[in-house]
Amino acid sequence: MIKKTDFNNTFEDSLNRRSIELRDQSRALIGDYFYTLLSKNEQINLTGYNKVEDFVDFHLIDAIKLLDIIDPPQACVIYDIGSGAGLPGLLFNMLRPDISVNMVESNRKKSDFIEQVIIDLRLDNCYIINSRAEDAAHSELYREKGDIAVARAVGSLSTALELTAGFVRKNGILLLPRGAEENITEIATKPSQIIRLPVSKGL
Repeated sequence: MIKKTDFNNTFEDSLNRRSIELRDQSRALIGDYFYTLLSKNEQINLTGYNKVEDFVDFHLIDAIKLLDIIDPPQACVIYDIGSGAGLPGLLFNMLRPDISVNMVESNRKKSDFIEQVIIDLRLDNCYIINSRAEDAAHSELYREKGDIAVARAVGSLSTALELTAGFVRKNGILLLPRGAEENITEIATKPSQIIRLPVSKGL
């Protein structure tokens, strides 16, 4: 296992070489999160990537791009469906602590990991829902409570639509990063806006 000091040096170098500028608080939180993710990934299959540089390229940069595109207003409520290891939900919160992020993950080990990260890093406005998305979307606690729902690399487009639509209010946004090979159909019949983006592999 890489030492924390070596990890920090590699993480900082990765950010600098990619000209990624972060607020000091975000930088520290993301560094701690990535170190924990790298450590736990040896015990639990949390992500397909196992290098610091890959975390920056395929997790952090993706999260930054998604936030740039949707530009969520302050106090916006986002649902991250099938969050896995907390991606991109945890990064959304670390980059924009003013927005509220609800991560839905059915796998108990992964949801426990997310919960521990939230506790250890003392993250506010950040919550984990250990439930199948199909069930949570029909709960009065979560149904149509979000402004934006994100499903990153979760099944086919039709599956992603079905899993996310119930979480957003009317005229909310469904953010569904897809592979370039998949076409979007019947968008006009949906009450929510759909944004099509390339999706990174490996989650």
